[in-house]
Amino acid sequence: AGHIAPELLKSTKENLQRREKERAQKVPLSADMRRQLLSKKDDDKPVLRFRNDGTFTILQVADEHISVGKKAACRDITTEQEKYECSDLNTTAFVNRMIDLEDPDFIVFTGDNIYGNHDGRPFDAMQLSFSAAIEREIPWAAVFGNHDDGCALTRTSMMDWISAQPYSLASAGPDFGELCVGNYRLDVLASQANTSALTLYFLDSRAYSEEDDIDGYDWIHQNQIDWFNEQVAQVANVSLPEPAPSALGFWHIPIPEYKNASRHVNETVGYHGEGVSSPNYNSGFGDALIASGTIRAVTVGHDHNNNFCSPYEGVALCYGGGTGYGTYGEVGPFGDVALARMQRIFKVSEEGTVSSYKRLDDANATTIDLQSLYPYELPLSDE
Repeated sequence: AGHIAPELLKSTKENLQRREKERAQKVPLSADMRRQLLSKKDDDKPVLRFRNDGTFTILQVADEHISVGKKAACRDITTEQEKYECSDLNTTAFVNRMIDLEDPDFIVFTGDNIYGNHDGRPFDAMQLSFSAAIEREIPWAAVFGNHDDGCALTRTSMMDWISAQPYSLASAGPDFGELCVGNYRLDVLASQANTSALTLYFLDSRAYSEEDDIDGYDWIHQNQIDWFNEQVAQVANVSLPEPAPSALGFWHIPIPEYKNASRHVNETVGYHGEGVSSPNYNSGFGDALIASGTIRAVTVGHDHNNNFCSPYEGVALCYGGGTGYGTYGEVGPFGDVALARMQRIFKVSEEGTVSSYKRLDDANATTIDLQSLYPYELPLSDE
């Protein structure tokens, strides 16, 4: 999602008018469909809880870019893969493969789940994007990227649909306008008590700047930062007299602090295969993460050829790596793929420690870059 024509990221009058026109053409959900979805939301939702062994496993699925299913062409695949049929179904098969191998307690889809501007059937695309979690009956949540609502649907309509799906824990959150939907918090309960042992924050990093004097991608706005700070305070208050539990954050577009990775090469773990496509405006959300005192790691998507984790003032800034076969990857100097599709796994202990690694969609589902994120340490030996 980081590969966007530079001229389209310009906050010119023409681009701002084009985006406004596109939004005006979006079709709201029909009254019948909205009633149907709202009725589903009353169904029992799964409860997130640590296992009896004190562990909780999260699978991050970044940048699936699902479009037209079996008809979708794959991009940047190996010459060997080109011998066989390849489509969006390869992407969902990869997610199912990770479920088989990792048995996650929770799955997070971190945006650009669908290629909204490539398909006239966004509900079908979303159904396929989240199908593995739904069919395998695993609790899941999702945030938006900059491509999801490139279709005829608004973010609100899409989140109405997402939050009504089986096993979904996603929600629209507070009303921050149509361009910012899906800011919410989830709590993971302790294995033997109904108290929270892990906090999960989800934010909508929006899409493109709406300011005529700032080009590029949008950012986490002040109303979101205020909401985040309120949630942090609420968790701390509920946890008294004990300290607040460890927390993780999930959204799509990296904050500007990710660019610090290039200045901490010896501490950065993973591949830095393209520039960090962060907003050109720093809203101060990175400072809020540090000030929280509980955020151990955050993870994003967007830049498919970045999959590193890098420490920043006590917070691990991570990428999930690219999952989808229908979008760009990295092609090597000889026309072969230099970087396999991958997904990131987080392992959290009830005591608050956090470790992470990635699995590749290669013949052996290779595990790479196993490391502790809290406390932050350089890689452990691969499994």
